[in-house]
Amino acid sequence: MALSYDHDTYIKALAPVLEEHGEWLGRVMRRIFYPELEQAIDTLAIPDSFRVWSLSAGQDETLGTGILDGLRRLHAELAAEGAPLVQETATTKNKPDFNKFDAFITLYDEFIAHVRRLDRDLTASGNGIDILTGLRSRLMLMKDLEREMERRARRG
Repeated sequence: MALSYDHDTYIKALAPVLEEHGEWLGRVMRRIFYPELEQAIDTLAIPDSFRVWSLSAGQDETLGTGILDGLRRLHAELAAEGAPLVQETATTKNKPDFNKFDAFITLYDEFIAHVRRLDRDLTASGNGIDILTGLRSRLMLMKDLEREMERRARRG
């Protein structure tokens, strides 16, 4: 089964989200470990691409609100953890506390892992696999059954 246009669009739109967040983490790391280097504060704000993506993807019933709500919560926590780290190093010119930094990196890794899993699940569901169960989706089974019935009718 070919992916629907909307479904395919959601999958393709996740790649830039991952890329922008990777670039953002690099900028934040440079600011944290090299606070003497001045960077524009707007480049240190968490990218808005995920929020935009989640608003458009929220209209697709195959995603489920629980998955998106969890990702939105992780994204908000990531933004909330990153801002104080950057602010603290900008004012004190010292490295942040290891536990705060570790919590930030853990949140980032968790967010990226969830986005990648969602990307994989969306691809699988476009190929007829149910995201929640990992089994063939009902829609695909019905299409397969219809195709087999047509084949049977042709062969008699």
